[in-house]
Amino acid sequence: GYEPPATMSDLRVVSDGLARRAAPHLNSFFNGLVASTENPRQDITAFGHSYGSLVTSLALQGGTPVKSAVFYGSPGLELARASDLHLARGGHAYYEQAAGDPIEWVQREPYLLPAISPIPGLLADWFLGSGGHSQRFGDTPNEMAGITQLSTSPGADPMHLDEHRAGAQGHVEYARNDGIGDLRMSGYNLAAVLSGVAGAPKTGN
Repeated sequence: GYEPPATMSDLRVVSDGLARRAAPHLNSFFNGLVASTENPRQDITAFGHSYGSLVTSLALQGGTPVKSAVFYGSPGLELARASDLHLARGGHAYYEQAAGDPIEWVQREPYLLPAISPIPGLLADWFLGSGGHSQRFGDTPNEMAGITQLSTSPGADPMHLDEHRAGAQGHVEYARNDGIGDLRMSGYNLAAVLSGVAGAPKTGN
């Protein structure tokens, strides 16, 4: 129910303002799932795509009952360490990064723009804020210890080796099917984490 940046050209995509306003509401939603359930063994998995990965990270840092989280196509998590996600016992954090995903340019902006045009670049950082490590939203998931990479590359299904999964390209294919109704490797891995089945997720590139 929050307002995300409309497109990659929306200037709000390089500011965390919308994410910080949305995070408390998502935090409340996660906590409400526990308050309203009659299942004492409920496991909750959080998924955050693109700018929504930042919203999800900020929400989890506020303390939730979420057990596992997957961040995909993420511009950064504004997270000091993976343990600050406060995942439930036995949970884990994962990330996916598809080949050719242009989200990496959002991360590069804080040091590319000042190099190309110093004054506008410095003004952008002053108005919008800049994350640590010369990055807009801090470290990306692939730069953080304790967050495991899930494959987005084509290959055999880990649970059914005779089945082939297509790979994902760019920013929008992670959860989309392959055009003939089957999950891509990235979508399969999202489902595998949600299932909680040991050994189901395929890690690595």
